Order: sequence, then C-alpha cells, then structure tokens
Amino acid sequence: MQRWSIHYTPSRFDSFPPLNTLPHVDAETALDAVYAALRQCPPMLTEPCIFCRVIVTVHTDGSPRHVLSVPLTVERTIPLDWSANASSIIDGLNLD
Repeated sequence: MQRWSIHYTPSRFDSFPPLNTLPHVDAETALDAVYAALRQCPPMLTEPCIFCRVIVTVHTDGSPRHVLSVPLTVERTIPLDWSANASSIIDGLNLD
C-alpha cells in the first residue's frame, strides 16, 4: 500500500494548497486512490464537474510534479444500448 494525497478542485489547473493540509488515502495505485477517496472523504459537489487530483510524485522542493486528475460529475449518462437487463451487470460490479 502507498499513501496518496488527494485534492478536490473545480479546475485541474488550480494551484495546490500546502500538501501537508491535504487528506490522504492508502491504496495500491493512483486510480485506486480516487476510489478510496470517494469512499473515505467524498467531495462537496457544488460545481457541475470537479476534479479529484491525486499527487503521484513531487519535486525535490515538495511541490506536485505528476498529478492524476480525474473529472467527477453528478450527471449520469445512460448508454444507448441500455436495457433493463443491464442492471445485472451493474449489480456485479464491486466498488467497495
């Protein structure tokens, strides 16, 4: 497991607050950290779309170097080929 710093923001280009003030989650990968963050410290969805940013690496001065930015939205999309039987696929997903 690795510890990942998480930052929610309306723009993926916003500057980061001090890294020691950010919440942390433990996960195997940066993408797993997004799922963990959504469960452990869910964002306040006040914008139509916000970004969950995971700090992957930092510079020697401690500032973020590589960041995974994942857009989050409250909107739901329904695939064109959706049918009532598609719910069995959703029930089979293990998001916990």
